[in-house]
Amino acid sequence: MKIRPSNLACLALCPKFARVDNPLVTDAGTLMHEAIATGNYTGLSESDKGIAEGALAFAEQEKASLAQPVRDFVEKRVYCKALDLGGTVDRLMVGADGTAIVLDWKTGLNMPDDADDSLQVQAYMLGVLDDFPDVHTALGVLTNPRTQSTSVSMRIDRESKAGVTSRILSIIQRADDPFSAPVPGSHCARCRHSHRCWALVPTIRASAVTVLPGVLELLRDPTVVTPPPEIRSARAVLRSILERWCEAVKDADNEYLKQGNDPPPGFKRMIRSTGLRIPENERLAALHALRAAGIDDSIIAAGCNLALGKIIEAMTLVVGDKKEATALVQGAVAGIAVEGTTEYLTRDRKGVDDATLVAMLRKALPSGVEQDGP
Repeated sequence: MKIRPSNLACLALCPKFARVDNPLVTDAGTLMHEAIATGNYTGLSESDKGIAEGALAFAEQEKASLAQPVRDFVEKRVYCKALDLGGTVDRLMVGADGTAIVLDWKTGLNMPDDADDSLQVQAYMLGVLDDFPDVHTALGVLTNPRTQSTSVSMRIDRESKAGVTSRILSIIQRADDPFSAPVPGSHCARCRHSHRCWALVPTIRASAVTVLPGVLELLRDPTVVTPPPEIRSARAVLRSILERWCEAVKDADNEYLKQGNDPPPGFKRMIRSTGLRIPENERLAALHALRAAGIDDSIIAAGCNLALGKIIEAMTLVVGDKKEATALVQGAVAGIAVEGTTEYLTRDRKGVDDATLVAMLRKALPSGVEQDGP
């Protein structure tokens, strides 16, 4: 299937949506998911250990609500035949009376208000009904262990299965249609096509008319560290827009030169070596070659960045089980590995929506530069 389950919810809003992944958030979410799945908290901070323990307690509470005995699965792979779509359920519990609970962990800052907003969970539930003939009702629950928020449970039984399948299939088919028009909205902030999406042109122009006078104020001195909060927020938004725009321009210029075109006026072609690199699939061969050349392991290790996620993936291929591989790798580096942290600003539309932010920005601008408009 071309479309990842995690994209389905936004595809309902725009058929051309393609998620912009934040590696820092993704890595933190993966680590938390693995801790909840395995019960191994190695590498987690004390606060994250408490979050994982709370998630497991919530799962046990949901499990107790089902008719006993309960078949309990962690990271269970399911497949929906009608959608030709497979995925992994974080926690699946099947009661003796044929009722199943699909539990999906959301470890970011936001999640759908209820399970009905998550097409990903709906696809999982349809897969459960396909894979478990004795299940007559699937309940979907999203829960965020970090914020301790839980969605309203969604219900799909065999009578409603066809209608839900038809709805999701129509969304996927619309996304596969090359003639489907993009639909702008708040989801554009998380889409990697937003910097070149023609559907956003009217929105960008209307916004520029409103904030353009203030942009010059924001660009005057980027080193000022004590601006008002609304100015700092606006600068962060502007920085994000400019960074993505510059990256798009750079990629377009590189492609232009690769096609053999002459540099544009005022520029020249530069060729700079980026140094030798070892392809991912040749790393083991390179390790053997370096050792055969008499290069000591301590020297090789000095040039390596240890990524435990990559090591766990490789070890899974060796032992055949991700949980066993995770426990082995985490146990080996217990007391050595440290938790990486970072601080960054991200857009919070629930705290301050776009219209309010623009209003705050216009109010903060010096007198004489405000402009009538929405």
